[in-house]
Amino acid sequence: MAAALDTLHTALIWGFLLMVIPIGVVLSVGVVTGIVQAVTQLQDPSVSFFPKALALGAVLFWVGPWLFTTYAHFVVRLWTRGVL
Repeated sequence: MAAALDTLHTALIWGFLLMVIPIGVVLSVGVVTGIVQAVTQLQDPSVSFFPKALALGAVLFWVGPWLFTTYAHFVVRLWTRGVL
């Protein structure tokens, strides 16, 4: 039971750490886009979608390999411990 809880705790921590970068970038781009929309009074939904989509694509392009290798190392560690 303790091993399962430890594995769950580790998975939740790693999941949080791996998603903080993309979510933080999209959140900050969304705030900036919202401020620009409020100042210019331009309320088109596509204006808020495209900058966030481009920012997410750029972040995943630059940070994606690190995210994948970190996740792969975590899965390999689980596999070697016999959890999976």
